[in-house]
Amino acid sequence: MADLFEQLADENVPPPPVDFDRRLHRRLNKHLAVLHVVEFALRVLPYGIAWFGRAVLGFVHLTLTGRHEVDRTTRPPFDERSA
Repeated sequence: MADLFEQLADENVPPPPVDFDRRLHRRLNKHLAVLHVVEFALRVLPYGIAWFGRAVLGFVHLTLTGRHEVDRTTRPPFDERSA
C-alpha cells in the first residue's frame, strides 16, 4: 500500500481547467433548481392543497348546514380550555 502512495506522490497532476469552477457551479445549480421544483411540486403543493381543501370543505359544510362542528379529537371542549 505504501508503494501505491509513493507512486501517486511522484505522479504529476495537471491543474484543473480555468473554467472548471464555473462549469461545476452551472451543472450543480441546474440540478439543484430541478430538485427544488420537483420537491415543491411533490411535497409542498399537495400539503398546501390538503390544508386549503380542508378549510374550503369546512366553509361549504357551514354554508349548507349552518353549523360549525369542532373535531373533538384535536380540540378540547370549551370548558376545559377556559379553565
